[in-house]
Amino acid sequence: SLTYRCIHIRFFFIIPNCRQKFSSWVKLIYKNIYRPKSQSIDKIIDVFSKQTSNLTVVQVGANDGFNNDPICKFIIRDNWQGVLVEPQKYTYERYLYPLHKQNKRIYTINAAVGYEKGNMPLYKISFCDDRWATGLATFDKDNLIKMVRDGSIDRRAKKYGIPLPATQEEYITTENVAVINPSTIISKYNIEHIDLLMIDTEGFDYHILNMFLSAQLIPSCIIFEHFHFSEEEAEQTASLLSKHQFIYKKYKGNAIAILNKPEYSNIHALLNHD
Repeated sequence: SLTYRCIHIRFFFIIPNCRQKFSSWVKLIYKNIYRPKSQSIDKIIDVFSKQTSNLTVVQVGANDGFNNDPICKFIIRDNWQGVLVEPQKYTYERYLYPLHKQNKRIYTINAAVGYEKGNMPLYKISFCDDRWATGLATFDKDNLIKMVRDGSIDRRAKKYGIPLPATQEEYITTENVAVINPSTIISKYNIEHIDLLMIDTEGFDYHILNMFLSAQLIPSCIIFEHFHFSEEEAEQTASLLSKHQFIYKKYKGNAIAILNKPEYSNIHALLNHD
């Protein structure tokens, strides 16, 4: 089952010796065998990564850093540098930090990204720490409540054989998480440029996008989730990206934006072709 595979993979890469073997295996597979699907975000990242030397990434909402993560393979294959941010303490300490602990080019931060430094309540599934559950953690409590009420949580828990609490009121818990802003990340880690900004924050993506585009460094490429956007947020996102000279395209669930510069004309062609 998917649950078994995720648990097996997670167990595999948190053990030091296994983690080293895992990285070597991933690099070998993705350098010599991997061919991304032509009409996919993976294809865009693959091309972008190969033509961008010393690529710097900032990932907001990194979760465990592997399962359902579109950039883990490229970080390892192409020796990226950058900062990965994840607010959930358990997920960070158990998976993300150990995964990149030996990589001197990747920094991990146990925090959320917000407009101001401080603390914020993060709403999450109370009865499960599996990847499907931790991936739903959000600052937007209403979004999580909606998933509880429409049966989405029940269906996922049943799929993976997870016992449910007695009442729906017990489904959601709160974790108080540290918050840092983009300027702190940029200054603390001496980031001189951001080639790729990767956002996965379950309904907070527009705000993260707005924060980084208001900071002193404009990313060359941005990937974010769009399916949680309200109509107003979708319009504001399109306007914001247009203002900063991005060409962007929506894929299933995610969108990718690339600066409208001549050096990315081959990627623009891929977006238009797909």
